[in-house]
Amino acid sequence: MPSSASSPVIIVGGGPVGLFTAHVLAAAKIDYILLERHQDIVRHRGALIIIWPPSLRLLDQLGLYERAREIGTRTHTRTTMTQDGQPIPVGSGRLWDVVEEHLGYPTLGFNRGDFIRLLYESLPERESRVRTSTEVVRIETRDDGVQVHLGDGSVIEGSLVIGADGVHSKTRELMQRMGSAQSATDGALPAGPMVTTYQSIFGRAPYTNQDIDKGNFVETHGPGMASQSMRTHDALYFSLIRRLPEPTSERGRFTDEDMEDMAGAFAEVEVFPGIKFKELWPARDQTNTQLLHQEEGLVDKWHHGRVVLVGDAIHKTTSLWGMGVNTGVNSVAVLANILRQTLRSTPTPSTQMLDKVFAEYQSARWKECAFVIARSKEVTRAVTWSTPEDEVIDRTIPPPFTMEDAARERVTPFLRQGQLLDFVPFDGKHGSVPWKIVGMSTARAML
Repeated sequence: MPSSASSPVIIVGGGPVGLFTAHVLAAAKIDYILLERHQDIVRHRGALIIIWPPSLRLLDQLGLYERAREIGTRTHTRTTMTQDGQPIPVGSGRLWDVVEEHLGYPTLGFNRGDFIRLLYESLPERESRVRTSTEVVRIETRDDGVQVHLGDGSVIEGSLVIGADGVHSKTRELMQRMGSAQSATDGALPAGPMVTTYQSIFGRAPYTNQDIDKGNFVETHGPGMASQSMRTHDALYFSLIRRLPEPTSERGRFTDEDMEDMAGAFAEVEVFPGIKFKELWPARDQTNTQLLHQEEGLVDKWHHGRVVLVGDAIHKTTSLWGMGVNTGVNSVAVLANILRQTLRSTPTPSTQMLDKVFAEYQSARWKECAFVIARSKEVTRAVTWSTPEDEVIDRTIPPPFTMEDAARERVTPFLRQGQLLDFVPFDGKHGSVPWKIVGMSTARAML
């Protein structure tokens, strides 16, 4: 029985979550087309991407895990320091080693471009299904489909739209206009759902110091600022985060002088044990170093009519907890499971039926996504010493638990709830702690 609608699903956005969505729809035999506004899909700008075990398990289910292991760097331990290099015992230890023992999958760090290349080059029929340099300017919905109007004047018809176009989502803007009974061409913009309290520099530099342990994730804490750094197989990656004077909902526009100013504020910070940031900055890859806002927020409605959102378009955290892509791909898995079941029984669902599908998806993911947003906010403010108590905890209080305790009592219980696609037979890897969804039998996947 075909599970595809008569018109393709239109994915807007070719980042990690958009490309993962394409893989999932291909596995479900749901016709799709992916639209990306940039000229190139594979772009190296941005932070190191940390992929946690539940997301690697989904990649394994899609047949991508072994290649991911080849290009990623296994993250094993965590070292936490104050900005002058004093150890913070409560934040140091074998966190990722223990999580791997528990769940059977490692945690991997990827160059963003390498991770996108993995998803793109393994995508079936990508030449005919992915369109670049394609800007969405308007979306029209009917009871039997959608029309997506592009910047060049052309129109693409489809069954529904999945907006995976990031924190500044054009799809979200157009959807919210439709939801508020405004014309999609109205000049008035809906209020942005994201608020920025922090900004960050993301970059990389070649490593010449062989004493830096590959796969040891280093984090520094301090007043209003923090850093995260890791050596991979090809470079030293760093991200710096600093609190803004005031929160803002405006999109950040920065100059080279702005970036130099922020880099100067971190000059004396030890981003690796014994290595200050001023030693890395002159050697950075200038082409791929960025200063960006770190938006935070959770959209209250993820869908309208035949349009639904995924990834940073609906739930955005700072990079400090490393859950952005991971939360996004797990949400996509839930959406795909529900959508496929609907299309199997009703290949051309009505708008009302799709609205119920999308509402079920949001309901299924809301609690976890809200937790991720709230926890990320707590972590970000704690490591930037937003209260006097945060500094006291880091500097003076003996650790009440080790990183091994944190893995056992906090991290693994959360990660073990990771999603699976219910239409791809799969067992996967197992550790000492069982997954909530243990596997997917062939019989169940055929339902």
